[in-house]
Amino acid sequence: MPKKQFVSDLTVGDKVETIFLLTEKKLLDFKNKPGQFLSVTLTDRTGSVEGKVWENAPDVFGRINEGDLLYVVGRLETFRDVPQLKIETLETADASQVDIEDFVPKTGKDIGQLKAAVLRCVQQFTNPYLKRLVASFFEDEAFLERFSTAPAAKALHHAYVGGLIEHVVEIIELCEPMLRLYPQIDRDLLMTGVLLHDIGKVRELSCGFRTDYTDEGRLIGHISIGYEMVHDKIRAIEGFPESLRLRVLHMMLSHHGTYEFGSPRRPKTIEAQALHLVENLDAQLKGFVQAIEAVKDPSRRWTDFDRRFERYLYTGHGDVWEYPEQDETSPSDGTLFEM
Repeated sequence: MPKKQFVSDLTVGDKVETIFLLTEKKLLDFKNKPGQFLSVTLTDRTGSVEGKVWENAPDVFGRINEGDLLYVVGRLETFRDVPQLKIETLETADASQVDIEDFVPKTGKDIGQLKAAVLRCVQQFTNPYLKRLVASFFEDEAFLERFSTAPAAKALHHAYVGGLIEHVVEIIELCEPMLRLYPQIDRDLLMTGVLLHDIGKVRELSCGFRTDYTDEGRLIGHISIGYEMVHDKIRAIEGFPESLRLRVLHMMLSHHGTYEFGSPRRPKTIEAQALHLVENLDAQLKGFVQAIEAVKDPSRRWTDFDRRFERYLYTGHGDVWEYPEQDETSPSDGTLFEM
């Protein structure tokens, strides 16, 4: 078996003989002649590449399934300035022949440090009821392990091993300046929402060579699953105040913000609104970062059309700015206003 070739290392003209994960297959009609060709999306942990099978496409289509590991032989060409793999042969590969980490993207951050950040946040709670609630999840080692390896989404953002805990820790950090600016926000209540709002994803999404929805995830969804998980924990805490229960569960149901984005309720408390805004901020910015960083060619100034954002994104590759020397009399300490 030849050494693994990663998508990120391929350049136009390369002979390709390696294993990829099949994430999409489509049988399409030729425009100018009878017959069909096969279009596939092949991935590994570094990215994805489109491939085409021009001969015997219906037969090949019937032999492969999305989620298969495929041994692919071909050559990387371009079509309309986009890299495209002209496939000569492909066949299913044995999972025992590969390292799963070659195909499953993973957070670039240290998961141990992310766990420590979550546990520090739990220890900082002063409200005893909320502290017992969040501790009942994150001081459970089995749950913390599942939470620490789960993705935050199938495709939109943080869609990799460790993505969920990375997403939560980033939100914790984003909350700090907001809490300083808006002391009206109850810190413990907001942090409860930050830690718990996406816990349903540990049951909504399955992990393996590819991330997909579980039956429970498709039928119920992470908002309802997470609501149920938190509701059950609250019931087990004696004396948990009713008004506090309602405010916590309201955050679980409203963190997507609007009905069109699947939110059963819109935010009606300041903590729920803060959670929605900061959670969405992190998700949207991470989506931009991931799309732009996926463009490895330093000469490309735009991404491909991004379906998530319904637009092309500007990479800025090649932009250079020259700054005049700073006037010694101008402020240099970052102060914007004289006090």
